Amino acid sequence: SHSCLRLHPSWGEESGRSWMPMQTLNMQVLRRGPQQRKAVDLAEGATARDVLATLALMTGVSSSNLFLAEVRFQDKVRLFGGEVPKGNFEVGGLENLDGLPDIISVS
Repeated sequence: SHSCLRLHPSWGEESGRSWMPMQTLNMQVLRRGPQQRKAVDLAEGATARDVLATLALMTGVSSSNLFLAEVRFQDKVRLFGGEVPKGNFEVGGLENLDGLPDIISVS
């Protein structure tokens, strides 16, 4: 239920390797009952649109058929493309998370 902030290696232009902040969140499909979870390493500044584009590439499902939702102020709300997920979230438009790696990196 908690997210953590850690550093993730990234190749910088001038200095070779640099480190960028990375937040790890949990993701599951938007369905009733217990669901399989995957970890998402979200680079600083990555948005819901970036998550959806990554999932679309990995699953072959068009990003226009996918959406993210998270609980905010005790209500489950759908995220706009430019919003940054702030906590664990659910993805709509996928039946399950089968075939996806345990940790999905989004930048």
